[in-house]
This record gives sequence, structure tokens and C-alpha cells, in this order.
Amino acid sequence: MPEIRVTESDGERLLPDLRAAQAEARLVIIDLEGSANQAMLYAAGKSDLVLVPAQPSRFDVVEAVKTVGVVRQAADLVGRDILYRVVLSRTPVLRQRVADHSRTQFKKAGLPLLSVELVQRTAFQTMTYTGEPPFRQDPAGGAAANVEALVDEVAGLLGLALPLPGEGEGRAVAETAEA
Repeated sequence: MPEIRVTESDGERLLPDLRAAQAEARLVIIDLEGSANQAMLYAAGKSDLVLVPAQPSRFDVVEAVKTVGVVRQAADLVGRDILYRVVLSRTPVLRQRVADHSRTQFKKAGLPLLSVELVQRTAFQTMTYTGEPPFRQDPAGGAAANVEALVDEVAGLLGLALPLPGEGEGRAVAETAEA
């Protein structure tokens, strides 16, 4: 498994910290708080892909539209298109009308969805307490397979071949860095 380095940053240090991370790593993941702010504009402007996490709710549809607005502003600022996708999280294992309705609302708003959704699973909740990602908790479990499918889809969007160099025989899943 490749070394994963986590760096905390803030809006004032984000750009220099990002430059330093990009000089050292092939893949940099920026995990921001959900509110639209200057750090989000900076991060989006430096990104090849922006993932907008959302749950199946009206509130999340509205907030995703706002977030994509910031991504579009960043694209205008840097003079290039910035790829973005909404990733639905905490979706029910069994399809429910509210989740289907949310998918429809995202499509009506013109926000493309990843085909992979992060399904509501105990392993994701456990991770918040233990820090152990699903592929370490239960490598053969549904949550690990769910994350692997998400990684595969994101890698495909970015044109990355998996596994990344240095991963050896096993699959490695990138962990997010707090920014």
C-alpha cells in the first residue's frame, strides 16, 4: 500500500500546502467542509475532479447546486472546465422513493451523479470512531466493495490506472486529507 500522508490546512495556507502536496504525490485529495467559502473556490480551481457529497434529501440537492455554482466560478476564474460529480452517500440498501426522487432532482438541476453511491452501512459509521476504513475492518464486506467501486469510477474519470504504482498486489483505497 502506498504511503498516505495527511496534511491539515486552512484557507490562508491551502494553496502553498496544495503545491507542496502536488510536488510529492501523484494523487492529492482535498476534503473540505461543506460551506461555500474562499477555500472551496481555491480547491476547486486547482482540482481535476470535484466530488460533491450529498445525501438523498431536498436540503442536500439545494446545497449541491450551490457547491456546483462555486465550482463553475472557479472554472471561469482559471479559464478551464472543471469536472464535477455528485456522489450520493448514506443511501438506503433497499431503494426508497425519497432517494429516487433525489436522484431525479439532481438530474433536473443538471448535476451529474456518479453511478456508484455510498450505501448506508455500519462500517462507515464505525470508521468515524475507529479510524479504520472498511477495507481494513472487513475486506470482503459490502462497504469495502462499495468503496472499491467508487475508487474505480473516480479513477476512470481521472484516467488513472489502478492499482497506483507502489500498491503491490493488493488494492489500496485513498483516505481523505482534511484541508
